[in-house]
Amino acid sequence: RCGVTIYHEMPLQRIHRNKNERTRVAKRRETPAYAPYLGKDLPRDSLPGVSDEFGSVEIHHAGRIDTHTLLTATRIAFREADILSETQLAYDELKVETDGVVWRGEHYERVIFCDGMRVLQNPWFRELQTDPVKGEILELRFAEALPPGILNKGKWLLPTNAHEARFGATYDRRSFDCSPTAEGKEELLDALIKLLPDAITPEVTGHVAGVRICTQDNQPLIGMHPSEPRLGLFNGFGSKGNSLVPWWADAFITALCGEQTLSPHANLERVWKTPLPNDLSQ
Repeated sequence: RCGVTIYHEMPLQRIHRNKNERTRVAKRRETPAYAPYLGKDLPRDSLPGVSDEFGSVEIHHAGRIDTHTLLTATRIAFREADILSETQLAYDELKVETDGVVWRGEHYERVIFCDGMRVLQNPWFRELQTDPVKGEILELRFAEALPPGILNKGKWLLPTNAHEARFGATYDRRSFDCSPTAEGKEELLDALIKLLPDAITPEVTGHVAGVRICTQDNQPLIGMHPSEPRLGLFNGFGSKGNSLVPWWADAFITALCGEQTLSPHANLERVWKTPLPNDLSQ
């Protein structure tokens, strides 16, 4: 619709870190639903330059989403359609009424918060039990040509061209800011050596960080507030937003239109701190 390419299918090789991971893949093969995605099992030393002591498995139908292009293209399309307001939202500017929400003099039937890590400060939804995790990613430039596909061995190496790649990610449950750290960089470079032990140390061309909003049951946070039904939430996708958001967005829209109910797996009350506050807007 926007005239740009955002999905790039790529081969993916999942490298087993231990015997248990290899056994788990063998059990997955017993489930027919996994058949389209699990390719050949490869023995150790099948991938030149890659540490694969316990072998690996090919994953079919894998790829990468060019998220920057996606966001840029949709932002332009929304501007042209005059349906995008680019401004900072202050929570105290919202006035919740029985028939809707008023913001800056405009009346809306509902407000759906897609606020990522800001949910931790959202006065209506901060009581949800979340499991925020900070992650860091490196952008690298290699002197030698990279393998043609994605490598995943706990950390993932995602080539963007023959000599450049992204490598990530870390999992930090202690700090929740978006600042890259020396510790994160060191952890990633150590992991890269374990993945590609013979590679020349690449040039670090970029280093970014962000916070994932995860949940203990690995299910998203979707639905309307239990005591403020004009306020909703679409959040909690952890590190799998690109794969999960499209399906859940369709499901949520369908539920909002009254065509079907939302899956209980995403129910907000399942992770609400008990007892449920009477008025979270105060």
